[in-house]
Amino acid sequence: NYLCRRKLVQKQREEPNDPTWKRLQDWADHSVEGSLQDLGEPIDDEEWERVSSDTDHTLRTRCPHYNDCFFYNSRRKAAASHILVVNHALLLIDRVLASEVGRGVLPRFTRVVLDEAQHIKNRKAQVTQAVKRLKARHRLVLTGTPMENSILDLWSLFDFLMPGYLGSDKDFRERYELPILQERNLE
Repeated sequence: NYLCRRKLVQKQREEPNDPTWKRLQDWADHSVEGSLQDLGEPIDDEEWERVSSDTDHTLRTRCPHYNDCFFYNSRRKAAASHILVVNHALLLIDRVLASEVGRGVLPRFTRVVLDEAQHIKNRKAQVTQAVKRLKARHRLVLTGTPMENSILDLWSLFDFLMPGYLGSDKDFRERYELPILQERNLE
């Protein structure tokens, strides 16, 4: 959610007396990130929409502001990072874009540390499917609650860490979960 300098210049030409565009220009001149969160003051959603960066309509390298584009600067910075922290929502967006247009928004990576890994316990959930499609040589999960509902929760975490190591979910259920449940019922 970044300011597009090209759109801002265009709005200033179209509406030179509008104080919103002047205020945004003053902010953009001093902003490092150019993100809506960095703005620090409220702005009308429609006004922001008119000047925010839109990956579907970006001019990329043809844009006169490409070298100081907030959106592309953030992507270049992320690509050069050794550690990139993203939330589940951004991960889902990345995976959807990767499947629909052939590339996501996240840079390539070789390691994944999945915090709040309990969110992938439901093997059929969209976030679980997205996470399991990640290509990474090294994987680590962090969770305070590895099992809440069933031992199959644990299988899902291991299936991310070491795909196939514990067999399919059906095999795991038959080999481990059902015998454990039967033993509990006998007690």
